Amino acid sequence: MSRIMLVSLFVATLVASAYGSSYYPLITNEIHLIRPKSGSGGTPVNGLSCLSWRFGVETNNIINWKTVPLSCEDYIGHYMLGSQYRKDSKTINKEAFFHASSLNISKNGNDAWVFDIDETTLSNLPYYAENGFGAVPYNATKFNEWVFTGNAPALPESLKLYNKLVNLGVKIVFITGRTEDQRDVTEANLKAVGYNTWDRLVLKHGKTAVEYKSAQRKKVEEDGYRIIGNSGDQWSDLLGTNIGLRTFKLPDPMYYIVAKVKGSDFPVISNQIHLLRPQSGSGGGHVKGVSCLSWRYGVETNSIINWKTIPVACEDYVGHYMLGDQYRKDSKAINDEAFLYVKTLNLSKNAANDVVWVFDIDETTLSNLPYYAQHGFGVERFNATSFNEWVFTGKALALPESLKLYKKLVRLKVKIVFLTGRTEDQRTVTETNLRSVGYNSWDKLLLKGKNFVGKPAAEYKSAQRKILEKEGYKIIGNMGDQWSDLLGTNIGLRTFKLPDPMYYIS
Repeated sequence: MSRIMLVSLFVATLVASAYGSSYYPLITNEIHLIRPKSGSGGTPVNGLSCLSWRFGVETNNIINWKTVPLSCEDYIGHYMLGSQYRKDSKTINKEAFFHASSLNISKNGNDAWVFDIDETTLSNLPYYAENGFGAVPYNATKFNEWVFTGNAPALPESLKLYNKLVNLGVKIVFITGRTEDQRDVTEANLKAVGYNTWDRLVLKHGKTAVEYKSAQRKKVEEDGYRIIGNSGDQWSDLLGTNIGLRTFKLPDPMYYIVAKVKGSDFPVISNQIHLLRPQSGSGGGHVKGVSCLSWRYGVETNSIINWKTIPVACEDYVGHYMLGDQYRKDSKAINDEAFLYVKTLNLSKNAANDVVWVFDIDETTLSNLPYYAQHGFGVERFNATSFNEWVFTGKALALPESLKLYKKLVRLKVKIVFLTGRTEDQRTVTETNLRSVGYNSWDKLLLKGKNFVGKPAAEYKSAQRKILEKEGYKIIGNMGDQWSDLLGTNIGLRTFKLPDPMYYIS
C-alpha cells in the first residue's frame, strides 16, 4: 500500500473518530490513579488494551497501582516468559553499554555504575510465575521466603552489561530495597549466578524508595565516585537526586514501588539528557537484529536518547503502529489516566482561576501524521523547511483523545496553556489550526521567542512554566509527547507522556 493511500486511510479514520465514530473500541473502565479499576481490583474488564496499560506503566504515566489487571494476567505472563521481554532488556542494556563505552573511563577507579537488584540484575520470575505475574496482591511473607531460597536467576542481558563494565574498570554499586537481614543470601545469590565482584552492596533501612536511593547515591558521590550510569526496573530507582550521568529503565510490568518525594506524587525528573547518539539504528542505518518494539520501548522510557532518525529497519513497524489502532489505544490510556487523576483533585466547576493544565501542541494536541507519513514516519532526516511549509498549511489534525481531555478540563474551568516549540511567526496559523479542529479557547499560547532560539527545549519550557507559576498559576498537569516537554523544573503536580516514536527533541 502506498504512503498516499495510507495517509488517506489515516485521515479518514482519525477525522471520523474525532467526531464520534466507533471505529476504535472504547475502553469501558479506565485506569485510576490510586487503584486501577481496569481489573486490578479483582474484576475482569472488557476492552482493556493490556499493551496500552503496559505502555502507561513503563512510562510512569500510570502510578500507584497495586496489582496487574486480572484481564492482563495472561498477557503479562506471555510477555515475561516470551522473547519480547528479553529483547526489551537487551535493547536497554545494549544502549547502556554504548553510553559507557563513549566515555573516558577514569583509570583511578572513580567511575561507578549503580544497579538495582530485583528485576534488574536478579530475576524473581520463578516466584511471580507462581503468583499470577503480579495479578495477585503482593505478599511480603511469601516473597521474603522466596528471597531466602537464594535461587533467583541472573537477568542475562544485565549480567552481560555487568561483565563489560567490570572489564572497563567501572566500579559496581548495588543499591537495593532488600533489607540487612537478607545481606548474606543476597551476596551468595549474586555470586552464584555470575556477579562475582562489587564495590558496595547497600541494603535498605527506612524511608521511601526514592529518598533512600537518592541518599545512598549522594553518599557514593561524596565518597569521590562519578556515577556514570544508573539501571533499575522501577522509576523509584531512577527519580530523585544524584541520579548519575544517565538512567536506564528496564522493563517490569509485574509490580510497582511507589515513587514519592516530599509529598509529591510525581517528583521532578532531573534533566538527564546526554549528548550520546545511540548506535542501535538511530543514525538511520539498518541494524541487523534490531527489535523495533524494543527500540520503541527504549525511546518511550527515555533510555534511548538523542537519536536523529528511526532505524531504517523500523519504518514499516512505526508506520503500522502510527496508522493502526494501537497508537490510538495508547493515547487513550494516557489521556484517560490524566482525567482520572484530575477527578481526584475534586475541582469544582468554579475552580480557582489559578488552576492550569499545560499542553504541548505537536503530537500532543495536533497531529502531524499526514506529513510524517509522507516522510518515512521519521526514517528521513528532519527538514525544517519542509516541516514549516506543512505547519503553514494549517491542516494538522486534532488528536482525538487529547481533544476529549481538553474539553473535559475546560468544563471543569481548568485554564489551558499551550506551550509549544513553534515560533512566533507561526502564531496566527497555529491559533487558526487549533480552533478549526475544536480547541476553541485557552488562557495562553506560548511560542518560542528569539531569546530561546538554539536553546534546549527543556530549558525553554522550564523557563516558561516558571513564569506561569510566578504569575500565580498552579500547574496541576503537564502533557507532552517528548521528554523535553516534561523534564526540567516547574513541571507541575503530574506529567503525562504521550507516545511518539517518530522524532526526538533534545
